[in-house]
Amino acid sequence: MRLKDGKVDGVLLSGGLDSSIIACLAKEFKPDLKTFTVGTDINASEDLVRAREMAQYLGTEHHDYIFGEREIEHSLPQIIHQLESFDGDCVSGAVANYFTARLAAQYSNCVLCGEGADEFLGGYHEQKEAGSEAEFVKLTEDLITNAYHTGLQRLDRMMAGHSLEFRPPFLDGRVTALCYQIPPAWKVYGKKKVEKWILRKAFAGLLPDHILNRVKQPFASGAGSAKLTELIGQREAAKEDSAHEQIKSAMALKSEAEIYYYRVFKEKFTEDSFDKLVTRWDPLTRR
Repeated sequence: MRLKDGKVDGVLLSGGLDSSIIACLAKEFKPDLKTFTVGTDINASEDLVRAREMAQYLGTEHHDYIFGEREIEHSLPQIIHQLESFDGDCVSGAVANYFTARLAAQYSNCVLCGEGADEFLGGYHEQKEAGSEAEFVKLTEDLITNAYHTGLQRLDRMMAGHSLEFRPPFLDGRVTALCYQIPPAWKVYGKKKVEKWILRKAFAGLLPDHILNRVKQPFASGAGSAKLTELIGQREAAKEDSAHEQIKSAMALKSEAEIYYYRVFKEKFTEDSFDKLVTRWDPLTRR
């Protein structure tokens, strides 16, 4: 990760388990470490609160940014263009990534992030609901295989759009090789089905307990932007008759908001062939 030579000097910090662990470890090598967090409102964005607490705990140079509905609405066309997708889940998550990348790019050239821990260490709800070890392993493989079409795609496109490099330490080959050796029962543990249990145990005592035990939230939910983005999409979709778009798309649009995302997508990518490049995946149906 080249922390010692100064190339990486920041961490995208949500105040959740994964990014807090990365920040904690990075601070050992980079005393003047910078951390970055975004959200819609201090009362609606748990990430803002937890990240500030974690930054103070570690003593990092912390930067955060609060954005609102108007700024999301103004930025959505640019976000969808950079994302090259109209998938509702991807767009929703990309909004917070977009503002995080824009913030971090003002202070850093390369940042670390916590991406990858959920896939390899049992962080997803679907993994907790697996009925057998074989089903858990199969679902985990599906999540890993499709990671670039979900969280990594959003992160990669938004970072690149702001000329910002990022490194995900949990996806280092040595780390993933170790994760493959850990029994599923240690990843989702006990009757309470504690996700990423072994990761929590490994860092017990190094993080505040309420951070160590924080339940996973999708990035857009923690930032508070998920509902606002969907409402904007619904409102914009209602302004025009978009029935023809539902028929035209090779893949059925899943929501009113997605109709608007698709409309914006087609303004930038007019050829029908571009639709086929948009990956859609539902972990419950393995698509």
